[in-house]
Amino acid sequence: MKVLFLATYPEEGASSRLRITQFFPYLERHGVACTFRPLFDTAFYRRFYQPGATVGKALRLAALTLRRLVDVLGARRYDVVFVQREAHIIGPPVFEWLLARLVRRPLVYDFDDAVFIPSSSGVYGRLAHWLKRPEKTSSVIGWSDEVIVCTEYSRRFAVRHHPAPVVIPTVVDSTVYVPRPPSTDEVPTIGWVGSFTAAPFVVALRDVFERLGARYRYRLKLVGLGMPFTLRSPNVEVVNVPWALEREVADYQSLDIGLYPLLPDPYTEGKMGFKVVAYMAVGIPSVSTPIGDHVHFVREGDNGFFASSDDEWVAKISRLLDDPALRAEVGARGRRLVEAQYCVERQAPRLLDVLRAAAGHRARNAPTSASETTVGNGIGTMNRPPAAR
Repeated sequence: MKVLFLATYPEEGASSRLRITQFFPYLERHGVACTFRPLFDTAFYRRFYQPGATVGKALRLAALTLRRLVDVLGARRYDVVFVQREAHIIGPPVFEWLLARLVRRPLVYDFDDAVFIPSSSGVYGRLAHWLKRPEKTSSVIGWSDEVIVCTEYSRRFAVRHHPAPVVIPTVVDSTVYVPRPPSTDEVPTIGWVGSFTAAPFVVALRDVFERLGARYRYRLKLVGLGMPFTLRSPNVEVVNVPWALEREVADYQSLDIGLYPLLPDPYTEGKMGFKVVAYMAVGIPSVSTPIGDHVHFVREGDNGFFASSDDEWVAKISRLLDDPALRAEVGARGRRLVEAQYCVERQAPRLLDVLRAAAGHRARNAPTSASETTVGNGIGTMNRPPAAR
């Protein structure tokens, strides 16, 4: 089975890496030939979210749009097309329509965040909402043979337009995200790993960090914040570094306590809580805002902690700073949960089932050649039948 994977971002983008490419080794071992075609190359991805150079970006985006058209027209060579979030970052779903109505290959549509809800960009502001056209999500869902979502929140939206969306959480490769050896550093490290789009959530905890600095000596490590950040307290060493793909796992492993703050709005309600999964995978406890899907798998005081106010943030982090043994126990329980459910090893077979089900649609849709009939029928008999339409 040959599958074409389309996404906006290259592997540096978390959605492409975590929802697509980390599954390739498993899929290829099970007979799936994977082709990944991101809209952005690495250089343009890094430049796109930097202020300025608007004309140059527009010209490059136009060139990439033509390349995407070539990708779509060439999709006839594949048994299934998998679209992660969107085939193009702006505009109506022209390429998805072409895939579904002109190229007529089985379409799998996957989205992790609540992309159907308008949101603003840290660089492009409300213009991003107008250009990205979040209302297109319902159309693409309706055209798709199979739909994958990340949370129950998104499933409730998707089921309005598709009879059987599948929930596959965003997970880690548990052979890569592993606990670090015990640290001998006497100064504990509290930290956060993310991107500049989530910087306001971290900045909102400034008073919490100052209050903790009045009681403890600790290190605050912020990865990917994308802006300067300082504290008045001399007891706190602030380490503010850019995110880097080759250092991502090591950055998670360098922490003793992981933070996942959010501010309430409809978009953040649709978050799955991947940061919490990553903290669990490397065996450290987390303190998080109880917003999003992780409220269903984090058990307060057992494998993580929740905080809704500054006082709660201070209290929960203080408890963990005071008790290294508690940090180890909570982190170990989180690691066991990842191994049981939130890892590639557990979720990759479910993704394979979805791809096989989508390929089964091709077999039933009157293929035009004997070779297509053979391949389609063979794949369509595997595992589970596709969703009834």
